[in-house]
Amino acid sequence: MNNSQHNSCLPQSYGRVAVIYGGNSAEREISLLSGEAIYNALQEKKIDSLLIDSENASRGANKLHQKLIDEKVDRVFIALHGRDGEDGVIQGFLKIIGLPFTGSNTESCAIAMNKLVCKQIWQQIGLPTADYQLVNQAESFNLAKAKKK
Repeated sequence: MNNSQHNSCLPQSYGRVAVIYGGNSAEREISLLSGEAIYNALQEKKIDSLLIDSENASRGANKLHQKLIDEKVDRVFIALHGRDGEDGVIQGFLKIIGLPFTGSNTESCAIAMNKLVCKQIWQQIGLPTADYQLVNQAESFNLAKAKKK
């Protein structure tokens, strides 16, 4: 291992890491648990880090952006789940403001959250996928209708 490889493992080489967690999706509670576990692991490794609950600290992109500036954040560990956390929204926001982040890029997240598009892509490239049926909110749907498929 040369010096540059070794230095990239030092806690200070990460700069200040914001763990964005919480949010306002239906998966808020698991995001709070995930975020706290990530934050604790970073703290154990002596990495300068802080927790930002995107529901309480942001209430909009401008406030979240200002919080990231005020806290002098160098990179973000995304611990959000569900809508606004895994669908490309936070990833796009961080990309626009120029902060590196963990996880997949904006486009990949958006595709993965759109189950129909994701299944169609899988089928096009030959990946096995279970049969599915598109259900619209306006349609009634029940078990008997599902079994007919």
